[in-house]
Amino acid sequence: MKTGGLVLSIIFGAFGHSQELTLTPAQTAGPFYPGFNQTQQSGDSDLSNNFTAHGTPIVIKAKVSNKAGEVIPNALIHIWQTDGIAGRYFNDDRTEALDVNFDYYGKSISQEDGRFSFRTIRPIEYPAGEDWIRPDHIHLRVFVGNQIKLTTQIYFSGDEFLEQDLILQNMSDEERKTVIIDYKKNEELSREQEKTILEGKLHLVID
Repeated sequence: MKTGGLVLSIIFGAFGHSQELTLTPAQTAGPFYPGFNQTQQSGDSDLSNNFTAHGTPIVIKAKVSNKAGEVIPNALIHIWQTDGIAGRYFNDDRTEALDVNFDYYGKSISQEDGRFSFRTIRPIEYPAGEDWIRPDHIHLRVFVGNQIKLTTQIYFSGDEFLEQDLILQNMSDEERKTVIIDYKKNEELSREQEKTILEGKLHLVID
């Protein structure tokens, strides 16, 4: 499902729990990770440049914990994705114009309660092979101290390309539930902003 000209508030994570949590599945970083130094030096938590980038603006709120539910403060999260114009990464070899108002990558840091947030736009799909279209997705890499603890991707429920995605096909049903976002309209925020705002939940769980 595509949504143009909307603001999405996506709160990732089923934050309540009473038993051991399912680990967020590791997924490929792909070939377009900007690199640690570049992301650290020039990335921030607003990829959208205050919602001036083309596409559906999103406010993402998340939580990081271990599988026992213990929150993880001071985790560094790197974010990278395609734009909302042509499904391009800034460092791919395609020829379509890049979005000059979009940063393509950024970073955030979890607080004492394990929560972090960032602004971006909903990415769009792109061809990954002759018979393979990648669904809309956002890449995340989680560092704790100097260690990479998780590299994963998060998706949007209702995307027409989810079922055929070769990466998602390699996950169990429980794993897919942790990375495919089911979102709904937030009535209060929609009234305040006078536009549709969607809200979803995701909880990043690492070893």
